[in-house]
Amino acid sequence: MKIIPLKSVKAHPVKSWSEIKKDAAEMAAMLKAGNFSGMWKEGLALSHCQVNNEDPKDFFVLHDDIKEAFDGFTVFANAMIIEADDLVPFKEACLSYGHRPQINTKRYHHLVIEADVHNPLKIFGSGFSRRTFQLNGIAAFIAQHEIDHAKGIDIFHKFKK
Repeated sequence: MKIIPLKSVKAHPVKSWSEIKKDAAEMAAMLKAGNFSGMWKEGLALSHCQVNNEDPKDFFVLHDDIKEAFDGFTVFANAMIIEADDLVPFKEACLSYGHRPQINTKRYHHLVIEADVHNPLKIFGSGFSRRTFQLNGIAAFIAQHEIDHAKGIDIFHKFKK
């Protein structure tokens, strides 16, 4: 598994934990290992769209260093923003464009998202629980960036001048 150029393709909703478990584990290992190409050697999150643009699934994985801001969860499927405040300036980059410098963007500083998270105690059903998360600062910026990827959007097209 490796980072690939993004395509403007919407990700497919995730129906069960079992359909993404293997890829989620590989993506988490990639984040932990770092060593990405280009300027950005480390990343805090990775969307499935960044490793599979033929059949992308709507989920992203967080680096362990940021998971506490997300109540300790690391895999988020079918995430959606349900509430947000005013936009603030932010500088961001993308692992899929490792040779491009950061750009000026505008992101919500506070937001509320809903997402399916893996629930290892759930014996029946999809293995997911739908949860609501209140995010601030870098956690909010990361969630927006990864949710954009699932919609087939990247920062270099969304925020072009």
